[in-house]
Amino acid sequence: MTLKLNGSTAGSVSIDAPADTSPTGTDVTLTLPTSAGSSGEVLTTNGSGTLSWGPNVPDAIDVNASAPADSVVIDSSGRVGIGTTTPGNYDTAGDNLVVYSTGETGITIASGTSSNGNIYFADGTTGNELYRGWIVYSHNVDAMRVGITGTERTRIGSDGTLLNFSAGNGIVSGNSAAAGTSSELFLGIHSRTSTTGGGTTSFRVWTNGNVQNTNNSYTAISDIKLKENIIDAKSQWDDIKGLRVVNYNFKAETGAETFKQLGLIAQEVEQVCPGLVGETVDRDAEGNDLGTTTKNVNYSILYMKAVGALQEAMERIETLETANASLEARLTALEGGAS
Repeated sequence: MTLKLNGSTAGSVSIDAPADTSPTGTDVTLTLPTSAGSSGEVLTTNGSGTLSWGPNVPDAIDVNASAPADSVVIDSSGRVGIGTTTPGNYDTAGDNLVVYSTGETGITIASGTSSNGNIYFADGTTGNELYRGWIVYSHNVDAMRVGITGTERTRIGSDGTLLNFSAGNGIVSGNSAAAGTSSELFLGIHSRTSTTGGGTTSFRVWTNGNVQNTNNSYTAISDIKLKENIIDAKSQWDDIKGLRVVNYNFKAETGAETFKQLGLIAQEVEQVCPGLVGETVDRDAEGNDLGTTTKNVNYSILYMKAVGALQEAMERIETLETANASLEARLTALEGGAS
């Protein structure tokens, strides 16, 4: 039906309503606002028939009237574009919210000086499913924190100190470069003024496993206040004597450099000094157990055993020197008496 309200002589206002399809008919009462509203406003209802003027945008979005058209867009799939009308043009794994501009683009999370700025990654609505992963900036201590499985795993302090907490391998550094001394797995630089400014390199770990530092100093904590059950070690003579020192090179398929090296064979060392040999589980690129192990030799302890054996050798040499001096004196005396 159509209801025409006569207004000015220039025309009329038409209100069109759909035909009533209910069997008995239903009366609808609408109460109009008492003012004419402002430019661009639309009529909205409170659900009970009372109408009022309001902005021509959804309640959840407030766009400044002077903003360009389509500054914020929600497409038919629920994707949100800020600065773009086509958020669906971007990767489907990350197109739920797209922020775009032709220049530098950013998102600012502003918090109080003693509060946190948070980004949460949830996979449920109970327990730590609410925050299985998270990135938090704690303004009270000026620290950037990263959480995984609901637990803080990494923190960068206000002075740039990097803290890491792991239930597995602490820090794993990978490099696509081949084994050698042209690329570092780790580089230590002191006296630097920024993340990219100056400084002097003092420590390197190369991709072939070589460790290099400026003063050739490697120490172990050895203070007596930390130790107990201190006794003289047993003789190291037979252990050191029983080890076979060999030349070898790694097989090409190991990915290690294949130059000739000097060292020991773990399985042979195990027969003489089993305490010097350890082993690690072999795993594939995804960390799966391959069911085999690789043996290793603790050379740092071997060096201490060598020191022990050297001390024993020095004692034997000194004993022999004393005996030899005594024999030479006796020989000299005998030769003098014969003359």
